[in-house]
Amino acid sequence: MAYSSSPDGSSAKFEDDVAITSLGNESFGIVIQNANNPVEKGGELTFNGKVAINMAGNGSLGINAEQMENANPNSGASILFNQGLDVVTENGPTIRASMHGLNLTINGDSRIVSKNTDGGTYDAINAIDGTININGKSTIVGNISGYNTGVINLNLLSGSTVTSTIDNHSIIPRPSDHPVAKIKVNMASGASWNMTGNSYIDTLSGSGTVAYQTSNTPYGLLMVEDLSGSGSFVMRTNLVGDGTGSNQGDLLKIIGTTSGSHTLTVLNNGSAATNGTETLTLVETSDGNGQFAMNSKVELGGYQYDLRKTGNNWELFGAVIETDPGTGTTHPEPEITTTADASANFLNVGYLMSYAENQTLLQRMGDLRQNSEHGNMWLRGFAGKFDSFAGGKLSQFDMTYQGMQIGVDKRLAIESPIFVGLFMGQTQGSPNYRSGDGSTKSSNAGLYASYIHHNGAYLNATAKYARLKNSFNVKDSQNERVSGNGSSDGLSLSLEGGHKFNLSETNNGLYIEPQVQFTYGHQAATNITASNGLRVDLGSYESMLGRVSTLFGYELNAGDNQVNVYLKTGLVREFDGNVDYRLNGSQEQHTFKGNWWNNGVGVSAQLSKAHTFYLDVDSATGNKFNQHQVNGGYRFSF
Repeated sequence: MAYSSSPDGSSAKFEDDVAITSLGNESFGIVIQNANNPVEKGGELTFNGKVAINMAGNGSLGINAEQMENANPNSGASILFNQGLDVVTENGPTIRASMHGLNLTINGDSRIVSKNTDGGTYDAINAIDGTININGKSTIVGNISGYNTGVINLNLLSGSTVTSTIDNHSIIPRPSDHPVAKIKVNMASGASWNMTGNSYIDTLSGSGTVAYQTSNTPYGLLMVEDLSGSGSFVMRTNLVGDGTGSNQGDLLKIIGTTSGSHTLTVLNNGSAATNGTETLTLVETSDGNGQFAMNSKVELGGYQYDLRKTGNNWELFGAVIETDPGTGTTHPEPEITTTADASANFLNVGYLMSYAENQTLLQRMGDLRQNSEHGNMWLRGFAGKFDSFAGGKLSQFDMTYQGMQIGVDKRLAIESPIFVGLFMGQTQGSPNYRSGDGSTKSSNAGLYASYIHHNGAYLNATAKYARLKNSFNVKDSQNERVSGNGSSDGLSLSLEGGHKFNLSETNNGLYIEPQVQFTYGHQAATNITASNGLRVDLGSYESMLGRVSTLFGYELNAGDNQVNVYLKTGLVREFDGNVDYRLNGSQEQHTFKGNWWNNGVGVSAQLSKAHTFYLDVDSATGNKFNQHQVNGGYRFSF
């Protein structure tokens, strides 16, 4: 223990390192007292070496500067640590000052820790009277409190970490002439304060980070007399509230002057059941000065929120998107998060994968008029890309894909131009979203029946079942990875017909072939729970696709060999395709309804009757999506 008390205010100086360890209860590490005499001066302690104090006993105190009952109130005293301080108490205050006129200064790196292992609450720094100055890179664990005329100046350099409540006790009811403690905090860039309880300080300056981590209440309040500099504040919110009708969140309140430009980071919360219309005040100022901004939009539930100034305050509000940018008309709609976008785009994935798998008879099997008497075995491969759905909340989506189908059929009778068969296949896709990507796989199987008339007419009916699995990985607005997956079942029924009209009198030459096709599809409902807690419920939907096309071709027959080269063009329309989805219960709508042009060029060649090779290049351009596809296959006729 170091002790100073003398009539002439004598001083003590320690040049070497000092280490103090105590295992006893209610003991002291360093004590300085004013003598019990109204005329004596205070003493001085100076430590020029490193000082380490470890107080392991219950009720022990690391440093105590105490005012005796009859001491001179103006005598003062000083304690100076020039090479930092490392002081730890197990179950007791760490630094306590109750001496008028005291000046306790710590320069250099310091560690001030009150462990409170017995469940009690002890201050790491307690200034009842006197002044405590901490200058340097500091680690402080435990509350920091000021009372009466106490003054605490924290000048925290880069790398400092404070985990505590800081309280000047200015809101305690007291007589108007009662002195109020002063606490000033200056934080360099790279310094952080983890606020463990509601805090009240006089000034906050610099460019450090304050993170709300209140443990005694769900959300925290930081009240500051004067705010300056360029600080960062990490905050939390509950826009939905606790069921009482009011939302909640951390609050920064400046009751004096505000200056500087400050940054707010509101922590993302994917599990929040928001609807995109909520608002919440994050900063209250008395003068309306200063600037506040978020370094990124915040994702709460399935929606994104931004910051705006309202009067003297700054509030969180639901960000909106412009749904008709081409016309300049703004229809405010809540902007969904990157996670919601990737999850809900499972709807687009399922729709487009089914469209790529169905296609036409010519694409699946080539020119079926080039057939044998008994049946066929065939193999089809395809690959392509779908571009973004235009506009709306699920835009900025595209997907590359590739797939394969294999099938077999049998002619019912030599005299009957009817073939009945079955097929199976698999399609894989690589969707790209606004802020990430994913993978998808469709396993499908089906039945088909084809009728080929000698006059050039044909009908084809197809029934297909598909099991679709999808997964994604995206980054949220704060650059954190979010993943999710889901699966869904789909069913489609297609009826296609056409008629070839030869433009020459022989089997060789030009022809024209009008075609029509109608496809009904049903995709079952499913749900996705992302790793950030967002639940997306995707509704079932019906698709009714109609196609009207025309082929312009040239056919060459040479013995057992036939070649059919063609151009095709047509219009495809989705008559239904309306679907709802929910983001943590908040309903949204999506539609596939629209038109697109379908164009392509292809060839189907039969060699020696048994072998047919076919290839086409296809494209679609519409008001919902664009498509480019290459399709090829081989059919063996027996």
